[in-house]
Amino acid sequence: LLGFTAKQVYSIVLLENTPQLILSSWYLVLLGKFDLIAVVSAAFSTTSIVVTVIAMCLQKRIYKTQDYAHFTMDVTGECVMTQLKICKNRIRKTKTFLCRSILGVQEKSVEIQKPFEGDIPSGVRLHIHISYVWTASGVNPAARYEDLLNTAIDTGSLQNALKEEWELEALPEIDSVECRVKGKRMGTDVEAQPAGEPETNQHLTVETDTHIM
Repeated sequence: LLGFTAKQVYSIVLLENTPQLILSSWYLVLLGKFDLIAVVSAAFSTTSIVVTVIAMCLQKRIYKTQDYAHFTMDVTGECVMTQLKICKNRIRKTKTFLCRSILGVQEKSVEIQKPFEGDIPSGVRLHIHISYVWTASGVNPAARYEDLLNTAIDTGSLQNALKEEWELEALPEIDSVECRVKGKRMGTDVEAQPAGEPETNQHLTVETDTHIM
């Protein structure tokens, strides 16, 4: 996303603002006298270039300090298949529930992709993307998010939230939960494998902070 934004910004600066500034300056030189329209156009082009460069620098700085945890989980069951169309189009209340009742973060920090079937034989797969900033203590917040999601799955509160939003007749099953933590400080990915026996609902476990860092 940042790469796409950078290309978009560069194209605007190089193909719009910079040529406009050059043409305005050239026109003033050829005219040999003050022209209000040309001066104003050049001033706005210069301002736009400066603001764009500053915004891009800030965005890169945020990108370097902001990490993310990406969770995937399979939500399965006959109740899911009978409401498949609804399941693939409703995520707003689930996102609100995750942010307010489980993770305790602002909704703008969490993105949930539209559920899709893919190769899931009897349900859908959820992709949850959580952005966060490192705390002053140096402890990775992703470990806390993993614990909170584990608890929500173990107690059934997440299943209940999905049942309510998707209007399911029964509680769905959640399994094959995996997490990938991206640390900009290290520039590496750390993937947490689900724990537990294959026949039971799988959920994440946090080993140590050093494992993530």
